[in-house]
Amino acid sequence: MTKRIIRKSIFLNADRQTVWAYLNDPDKLAIWFHAPKNSFY
Repeated sequence: MTKRIIRKSIFLNADRQTVWAYLNDPDKLAIWFHAPKNSFY
């Protein structure tokens, strides 16, 4: 079987520190990925 890999690149108009903060802070990550308005739990 062949190993399949999907890669995606994005270019952000932000410095590394800002991007790192958004990836590591759950509240900021929710903003970035549009947190759901309703919870299923």
